[in-house]
Amino acid sequence: MAVVFPDSPTPKELGYYFPAEFAPHVATWLSWPHKEASWPGKIHTIYAPYAQFIKRAYQRRESMHQRCR
Repeated sequence: MAVVFPDSPTPKELGYYFPAEFAPHVATWLSWPHKEASWPGKIHTIYAPYAQFIKRAYQRRESMHQRCR
């Protein structure tokens, strides 16, 4: 059950928004695919295309941040 606070400002009123993927932004945050459950039976096939995606974004001078565990 959601808790509602009627006197609290909404996220929009606080200046938050959810931009489109193509909207200008400062950086992209990524997590390396590591959870087998997210890629059942095919996680080993994800690494090369994922690395290629990072390389292409970097070549466009996209700032990349990698989350590491």
